[in-house]
Amino acid sequence: MSSSLRHVVVRVLMLLALAWMGWLIWRNWPALAGMASTAQWGLLALALVALALANVGMALVFAGFVARASGDPMPTVRVAGTFLLSQIAKYVPGKIWSVAMQAAMLQSPKVTKGVLLANIELTIVNLLLVSGAGVAFWAWTRLGATVALVVFVATWFIAGWACRLNSIRLMGAVVGRFAPRFGHMLSPPSGEHEESGVGRHAALLLFLSMYCVGWWLLVMGATTLDARACMEVVAALSLSYIIGVVSPMPAGVGAREGAIVLLAPAVGLSHASMVAIAVASRAAMLALDALVAVVGAILLMLDRCKRGYR
Repeated sequence: MSSSLRHVVVRVLMLLALAWMGWLIWRNWPALAGMASTAQWGLLALALVALALANVGMALVFAGFVARASGDPMPTVRVAGTFLLSQIAKYVPGKIWSVAMQAAMLQSPKVTKGVLLANIELTIVNLLLVSGAGVAFWAWTRLGATVALVVFVATWFIAGWACRLNSIRLMGAVVGRFAPRFGHMLSPPSGEHEESGVGRHAALLLFLSMYCVGWWLLVMGATTLDARACMEVVAALSLSYIIGVVSPMPAGVGAREGAIVLLAPAVGLSHASMVAIAVASRAAMLALDALVAVVGAILLMLDRCKRGYR
């Protein structure tokens, strides 16, 4: 499939996804109105704050990956702020515009390749963390809090091990055996910068804990479900997030919501209720991306002011 044809297909799918979302909202408006009337807005606000902190944790991990992949340890505040601000670009069809925005804003030839490699590695770690969080919530409802805590801690350590493993270098070595040119593209430069292990683990823990707290508070605030049922819903949301990441749609629009609705029988809720939850989660993600973009802009302003004083 040619590049132009692929772009057309993605745009058509995007329009179909938006039309489908609009139809879902219209078709299930009573359930959405009922959710809005019973929502606990204080919990929803706390949920957004927690999820914003989770994004800050991921931004710190990203800054370490960029420094390691490019061999250029740029200021963490600048790289983290760029990452947070670039989240608004993921809604543009193509799934590359966040990366392009990051490379353009950091304005360093050495960093351009590092940004691409860092995004690949970050996606791997992010999927590990979200998968582990979903399993932990599922384990709590089926096997108890102790097993869930074990899964949580194991997820944290596995993600830290994956960061230390430097999966990009490993992928480059494997690919280089069969396609040396592509293997060289995946190989970080020599003399790479390695971020602090303590700082990396702290950032991973910040993301994982705030992700769990944030989504659980969001479901608690948006629905009238009990705490156990909310955990099952968060487990379903984590699975839908993974589906959204691997889908060709920008920010997983449509694919993520479709997965949530299809998981209704697994969590014991009606499809109408899951549609309302799917729409609420998308609205929360839009608000969250706007919030972290503001945080990113503030960090970049602070970095610019700091450079101005030197």
